[in-house]
Amino acid sequence: HGEMLGDHGQWQKNSPFEASVRVPMLVRLPSRFAAGAVNGDLVSLLDLMPTMLELAEVDYPGQSALLGTSLLGCEGGGLAQKREDYVIEIGRGASRWLSLRGHRWKYNYWMADGWEELLDLENDPQELNNLLLGKVNAEDSQRADAMKVELTAWEAAHGFEDSLDENGVLRNFGRSPTDHTKMGTNGQFPRWVARLPDGEQAVMESRGETVLNAIHKENSFTLEEINLKAFKENGGSLAGTPQQRLLDEIE
Repeated sequence: HGEMLGDHGQWQKNSPFEASVRVPMLVRLPSRFAAGAVNGDLVSLLDLMPTMLELAEVDYPGQSALLGTSLLGCEGGGLAQKREDYVIEIGRGASRWLSLRGHRWKYNYWMADGWEELLDLENDPQELNNLLLGKVNAEDSQRADAMKVELTAWEAAHGFEDSLDENGVLRNFGRSPTDHTKMGTNGQFPRWVARLPDGEQAVMESRGETVLNAIHKENSFTLEEINLKAFKENGGSLAGTPQQRLLDEIE
């Protein structure tokens, strides 16, 4: 996955925007993929299993249908039948969102509050202009409706039963995912840094400098507002910076 790194005011992943979901797939298989070739097929990790099974000449043993497709479908590597679009999804219930991503158009739907977005990736690669806001032209409205129908059909076939209401429509749980939400503590702490060889650590910025450099333009919170106690207890450090005193004061 990608990393938001502040795009759209977001961090980490779990977002349908390009910074999170659009990542390169690199393959080295001299017998089947041409060296240096670039392919614009829409693919995902779901395609790896059928690809590996074909390489191993093993039949798929499962009962349910595979959602992925072998990447060995054409000369030089790629899909035998090009996809016009692809479904991206995550979460369940009010935390679930679905995205239908084509080569040019993307439609996003958040179940928390029924928020919809139609994005023109060709003319708006930064995804800043939701074409379903303001005065919406008929063509964009029809395009969004058609993409929503396709997403709904996909969810009915492959998603969760509770994603659809009694009328078979994608749910709107009626609440914003960010309204009055108490933020939890991320359990991912940089424990691995202490295991780096001394020589490597000597030429790196300190862990404290890394933290401060990462948030120096952050304006939605201050360092004092985050859970420094949990950070310290899990090996976090601000050594090499004046802010180390904040950790030293924690008992």
